[in-house]
Amino acid sequence: MSHLASALQWGSRGVLASGPARSAAMVLMRGFSASIAISTSTLRIKHAVPSKPIQAADAAETSEVPSNLRHRLDKPELKRHRAERMERKTHKKPTKHALVKSDITETEARPHETRRLEVTLDEHHARLDHFLTNHLGLRKNVVRLKILNEEVKVVGSTHARFMEIKPDAKLHAGDRVEVLMPLTRKQRAKKMTAKEKQDFQKILDDKVEKLKESILFKDEHVLVINKPDDLPVQGGSKTGINLTMLLEGLRMDAEEAPRLVHRLDKNTTGAFVLARTKLAATRLIRMFEMDDAVEKTYWAITVSAPKANDDEHGASGSITTGIVTVGDPPNEKQKTIEWHETESEPTPLPSGIMPQKAVTEWKVLASYKSGPTWIELKPKTGRKHQLRVHCASILNAHILGDYKYGAGCPTSLAGMFKKKSTPMHLHLRRLVIKSWFGVGADLEVTAKPVDHFRQTLERLGQPTTSL
Repeated sequence: MSHLASALQWGSRGVLASGPARSAAMVLMRGFSASIAISTSTLRIKHAVPSKPIQAADAAETSEVPSNLRHRLDKPELKRHRAERMERKTHKKPTKHALVKSDITETEARPHETRRLEVTLDEHHARLDHFLTNHLGLRKNVVRLKILNEEVKVVGSTHARFMEIKPDAKLHAGDRVEVLMPLTRKQRAKKMTAKEKQDFQKILDDKVEKLKESILFKDEHVLVINKPDDLPVQGGSKTGINLTMLLEGLRMDAEEAPRLVHRLDKNTTGAFVLARTKLAATRLIRMFEMDDAVEKTYWAITVSAPKANDDEHGASGSITTGIVTVGDPPNEKQKTIEWHETESEPTPLPSGIMPQKAVTEWKVLASYKSGPTWIELKPKTGRKHQLRVHCASILNAHILGDYKYGAGCPTSLAGMFKKKSTPMHLHLRRLVIKSWFGVGADLEVTAKPVDHFRQTLERLGQPTTSL
């Protein structure tokens, strides 16, 4: 108390306050509202009055309010002071890349296009984000953002009308996914002229005419074509013209364009079914989901004789394995694992992947001295790449022209084919839709081998006139 009294006494007389007295005076001043005049060497107290808010303008001749006085400021004044301080700290010189959101106009916005993707039977119950990652070749986080930003729609079916659009939503066969995609620089830079549009339309028309020439069966409900090589069923990140783009040209006398109900790989040829009505599409999708409602027989040419059961060469047999998907789209592959029949559901792998049962019956039709073998394959289940992975992994003889699960065209056959340009020799020869016209009345179609398949058989010495 003696130091405090001394500070007040000496300070009120205008005498220099220093040492303990000065410190005590500073403590006392925190309880009062005062106008302070600070000199470099003296501290003079002009007057002391009852406590009231201290304004920032009454602070000493500095740009900052002393920290021990900020709690005395009025709230509006404190907010203003903090805002000014933050503005000084965060103010930066704008760079040449800086862009204010309000400066963006509609004409400067990046142009977009709508991609439309059909969900096929093999993709039934696929997650929405996995489906888009596979078809668009985008990273998972980009796909997720597109879904959350409402850039994705699902239409085309009753299921789609009641579907909640979220990354883990389950798709159904027959759904159509529409995605808003920005145009790339090349797409924006290259705008087709009227002449280019005309030429492109002519290419589409020519492909439609070739498909019409390959029609195997047509009625008011179903259209079956002999699918050519190098024609993707749907579009993707690295595909050009695909079958979906040609469907309108296959409408002919129907009220609507035909619909996809199943799929074949880009380089797989043969019988391909299209539904001409919505009712037929619903029925066909359900039948393709069943393992015994549609019977499919494929022809394939393998690079060597099948070698199943270790080193034993056989003329026929049956393969039963599990199949799992490994890797990320678009570079994922199918892999076979052992399958053991149990009454319960299959157990997920340690990685969380659920294996699927895959069954294939096979039979050798002809063997040739140069190594290739002509075989018949009957899948009893419909797994993705089932026949290709069974030939490569179980029969130890990959399909000729398959560069994903084998060497495509091996060096031993280099004299017969051009390496890296050999089309895949897998052809859907016969398709039977059981009881389509009624109980016991099946729809059966047979597709002749396409040109490259027939030419390879002829080079191997196989007569093809009766095929």
